[in-house]
Amino acid sequence: KQYTGSGAMHILSVSGMHVGVVFLVISFIVSLLFPKGRFEKLKTIILTGSIWFYALLTGLSPSVFRAAAMLSFIVIGNALSRKSSIYNTLCASALLILISNTQLIKNIGFQLSYIAVLGIVIFYEPIRKLWQPKFKIFNKIWELVAVSISAQIATGALSAFYFNQFPNYFILSNIVAGPLSGLVIYAASIVLLLSPLKQIAKILSKILGFLVMFLNKSLAYIESLPYSVSKGI
Repeated sequence: KQYTGSGAMHILSVSGMHVGVVFLVISFIVSLLFPKGRFEKLKTIILTGSIWFYALLTGLSPSVFRAAAMLSFIVIGNALSRKSSIYNTLCASALLILISNTQLIKNIGFQLSYIAVLGIVIFYEPIRKLWQPKFKIFNKIWELVAVSISAQIATGALSAFYFNQFPNYFILSNIVAGPLSGLVIYAASIVLLLSPLKQIAKILSKILGFLVMFLNKSLAYIESLPYSVSKGI
């Protein structure tokens, strides 16, 4: 309930952000195993294979399919020393998904996933440039706000049409949920990697549990604030 009402429902779904985190973790491991400039073909195979293994493991939802396809195009492009356009990559991944299943054009997750990314690509930079704080912490917060506004500009009307409600405090929710959910994903990845070391994994598991609890309680508080949701749209 708190995730829906606070506008942070996307945190609960296996989304492109999760694929990106998995990609970063695997990239880091691969960079440690293989020297830079060597075994490029093998690294490309490992990275793309790992991305699609995770995507299949999670059920290959439209948002995960999009992220996996886009990252694959970028990885292969980098291996071929080709610079990619985000618009071309976005369209190519959509084409690949629709070739596999044309009915996904009607899927709400497919529509919202692509429209949100397109909104961020189009609106993020112009909004971010409206204010450039001198202090780094304010700059990071403003970047989160710019991403939230960009996504809502693109998806707000469609979300209201499908769900008949609008989270009024979506900016506040994403400022809280963005960093915390990132920490949760990274902490969970570290716990998984270090699971053979039982004592260390046990300590890290407690930290992970605290982060999840803090995230839930923070969003529950935001959702409980007056006028947090406009309903009946």
